[in-house]
Amino acid sequence: MKGVTGLLYVLAPLIAAVNSLNCTSCLALGACQPNCVSYASEQCHVNEQCVTAYRKTSQNGGFTYDIIRGCAPIEKCNKVGGFTYPNLKMTLGIGCCDTDLCTPDLPQLPTDSSSSNSVQCETCSSLQSAMCEATGNITCNGQETKCVTYSQTCAGEASVYRGCGTPSLCDLQQYTASIMGVTVQHSFTCGNHGTRSCGLTPAFILTAVICVILLNHWNMKKYD
Repeated sequence: MKGVTGLLYVLAPLIAAVNSLNCTSCLALGACQPNCVSYASEQCHVNEQCVTAYRKTSQNGGFTYDIIRGCAPIEKCNKVGGFTYPNLKMTLGIGCCDTDLCTPDLPQLPTDSSSSNSVQCETCSSLQSAMCEATGNITCNGQETKCVTYSQTCAGEASVYRGCGTPSLCDLQQYTASIMGVTVQHSFTCGNHGTRSCGLTPAFILTAVICVILLNHWNMKKYD
């Protein structure tokens, strides 16, 4: 099982700008430990800060971690949230700092809860499309009081997942991870309880593998 990349952050296209920060960058997808070794730097927009986007995915008793470090708009900083699909739980956070080459700490992720809040959401998933038809229902727990559609696009491949999420994901709305020539776009859309929409698991593996292949290709070209 791999975590979809990730977790969680709007990393905008990197454009040189006067007075912009230089930030350390790194990418770790589907790791067994929450570690990411920085080996390069990125120049940010003037309205961006250095960011650590961190996601933890749990399934069938196992855990994987996704970490991206780079640049992000200030308004996306200090966001945390949770998303649940049948047999899978994802928590994510975005932490920032505002000095050259600083490294934000890993955000404190939300704690899990097994206490039902009586909200029910329709669920579905698609590995090859940004849309899917509802195939079942899930009862939400804890602070996950919203029905959330989570979609992701990487290298032209789209996937979508529907389940329960925290209201903070509705505020986050979307983020774009852009590092070493590879862009991954994430979007969170919230609906009413039980509203038909789009919504998981093998797509996490598929998208992570595609992005890793592209990054490996980029690195090979870099050192040729």
